[in-house]
Amino acid sequence: MNTRTSRWTTDLLVVLVLTAVASATVLVGPGGSPLRTAAVAPILLFLPGYALVAAIYPERRLRKENRAGDDGVVVPSGVIEEGLPPSVRVGLSVAASIAIVPAVVLALSVATGGIGARQTLLVLAPLTVALTLLAFVRRIRLPDDERMGVPPLTHLLGAAVSPFTVHDRNLSRSATFEATNARGLLLNLFLVAGVLVLVSSVGIAYVYPTEEEGFTELYLVTQSDDGEFDASGYPTEFTTGGDGEPLYVSIGNHEGEEQSYTVVAELQRVEETANGTTVTEEAELTRETRTVAPGETARIEHRPQPPFAGQRLRMQYLLYRGDAPQDPTRENAYRHVQLWVSVDGGGGS
Repeated sequence: MNTRTSRWTTDLLVVLVLTAVASATVLVGPGGSPLRTAAVAPILLFLPGYALVAAIYPERRLRKENRAGDDGVVVPSGVIEEGLPPSVRVGLSVAASIAIVPAVVLALSVATGGIGARQTLLVLAPLTVALTLLAFVRRIRLPDDERMGVPPLTHLLGAAVSPFTVHDRNLSRSATFEATNARGLLLNLFLVAGVLVLVSSVGIAYVYPTEEEGFTELYLVTQSDDGEFDASGYPTEFTTGGDGEPLYVSIGNHEGEEQSYTVVAELQRVEETANGTTVTEEAELTRETRTVAPGETARIEHRPQPPFAGQRLRMQYLLYRGDAPQDPTRENAYRHVQLWVSVDGGGGS
């Protein structure tokens, strides 16, 4: 690849590489790490918009001689530049990303009932790659001297950093955001910085979701004869050692990403005292682990086999994200639900 060819493909290659890095980091890297933030930020704040702008405007900014019109209107002589200046491309890229990313997140939320970094990257990464390839195709169809590419540093920063560039004052009708002096350069920098700070606050909140942004549902259901699940008609009478009517523990994952859960079922004999409820006897009935995809609900069938009898016993289900501790309690559980039952001692040992 010669120098001229690499100049108009370098930016597109960088977009593809950064997209691949972001995807790999999210798919195999640890969640909530600074590395993940650094890798995901570009595809949330800039890359999709840049690829879109590159696909829409494949041509670079051209310098042409200004000539007098045929209608006799006097036009100052000199050199003018047509097309999008680099500063405008940056602004449009950020603005386009602001529009694309929330649209993708909203569509995922409606379609799956939950959002997360993995799900969003599975949509944003192919979209960015497709737009980048479209930009490449559109550029290659243009003459070599008209293709957009990586401009010199002086074009990126404006005339303020190029004191040897001569500007005709009569041609000061520059495009929006074009930096023709030091003040213009500062305004551009403040504008870009302000937009990046605004979008970064959203991006960081998205990469580091708080617990309140996601939740897990835990509830009990029964199954009717026609196979429908209903949160009513719970069995409340069992026999010791018996195989009674089943209960279904439902776990609804709205955390925004795949989650592993552990459910612990316990039977407790409790006494009401002046200081609250005291557990006088308890036994663990079952312990099961399930992995639930975002937006999905898993149901665990449980046929209680109580080891002891009594009236008004508390059967509780404790939910943990990941593994459960050796001594599960309501205090250390992520979620819990309970059912008051009676157990007859005539079912065997």
